[in-house]
Amino acid sequence: MQATIRQRTGALQACYNKALQTNPGLAGKISYTITISVMGTVTEVRINEDTLQDGGVQTCTVAKIKGWRFPTTPGAEQASDVTFSVVFSGGS
Repeated sequence: MQATIRQRTGALQACYNKALQTNPGLAGKISYTITISVMGTVTEVRINEDTLQDGGVQTCTVAKIKGWRFPTTPGAEQASDVTFSVVFSGGS
């Protein structure tokens, strides 16, 4: 699951890059907990920590994460929660 998340963080970076156009010094970290159904769909996204403090990046990243799909796990009987963080930096 972590490998799938790592592969998809580029899409979250695109949300940040868009915000950089209007706020060049923007930097920080957002920590998410997502709930993945037994079918591999994301059913919930929660933000645990947000040092970036940019509503546009929050909205954009949550929308992208909700569209993620994960491989189904044979024999899984319940949804699972996964927590991960993304560090956004690169502004001047």
